[in-house]
Amino acid sequence: MVSPSSLVTNDSHSSPSLSSLFMGMNNGSAWRRNQRTKKEASRHEKARM
Repeated sequence: MVSPSSLVTNDSHSSPSLSSLFMGMNNGSAWRRNQRTKKEASRHEKARM
C-alpha cells in the first residue's frame, strides 16, 4: 500500500485531485469506523443498564 504522504508529494504537481481523493477516501473510512464504534458503545451502555 502506498503511504498517503508519498502519494501527495508524488502527485502534488501532476494530479492534486488524485491525492485529495485518496485522502478523502481515508477520511471517509475513518469516519465510518468512528460511527460504528460509537454505535457499539451505545449498545453496550444500554445492555449494562
